[in-house]
Amino acid sequence: MVTVFTFTPTFSSTRNGTPVLDIGDNRYYKNNRSKGPKATWFCNSTEEIKPTFGLSKNGKRVLDVGIFRYYRNNRSKGVRATWFCKRRFHGCRASITIDDETIILYILTRGTVSQRSRWASTGFIGTTVVLISGLCGSAAGTAWAAELPSQPSRTSSSNRNRNHFVFIHLSYLVVQLALTTIEINWGPIIMNTKRGTPLLQVNGQRYNFKRTLQNGARIYWVCNKAPQGCRVSIVTYDDHIIRVKNEHNH
Repeated sequence: MVTVFTFTPTFSSTRNGTPVLDIGDNRYYKNNRSKGPKATWFCNSTEEIKPTFGLSKNGKRVLDVGIFRYYRNNRSKGVRATWFCKRRFHGCRASITIDDETIILYILTRGTVSQRSRWASTGFIGTTVVLISGLCGSAAGTAWAAELPSQPSRTSSSNRNRNHFVFIHLSYLVVQLALTTIEINWGPIIMNTKRGTPLLQVNGQRYNFKRTLQNGARIYWVCNKAPQGCRVSIVTYDDHIIRVKNEHNH
């Protein structure tokens, strides 16, 4: 069963007349320098939520931010990578883009999607379509909200209000998120199975021990999907990868 969190932004003011924006249990104060329809809102919470990296039970890379989990896009290469919410196929459009040492979250908290959008099946007029909130962060985090005007649809007059959104943008500074750190965390890890058999894990992929080479100095590993036809093999020397042969077929 999937737990759904829906939050509708509420605009109000304090007793002193200060504009505030409430989203779930979080409160944001409007920047006095903001002018026009676009405004910047700062979270009043000092709670710090640090993103953590790890591996799922299936060996996939995961990124946990608070109570939310994200999976890495397989097409991403290098330091810059996009991570999608694990509830993506349930309509959640939240994504995280990692660039050097900064994590940026684009969160849609209220509104509906266009008929031409790939997420059209999740949107209806007047409903909350994306469920994400509770990501406050440290004092370095900022947020802004903007109400976008409705745009008439070319397909039907009944869809004229389908492009009305409220966006929240949060920025997190992630300490020690250099490429070297990622390579260390996701580099070769040698462990033992429950039966005591050596197992090699690299970037979420597991390899079974095959045999030793040159008096045990080198170890030959094969992909754990070898019975299904995968021909990838790895040779390690002193826990370092020195050769990778073939490509995965799965």
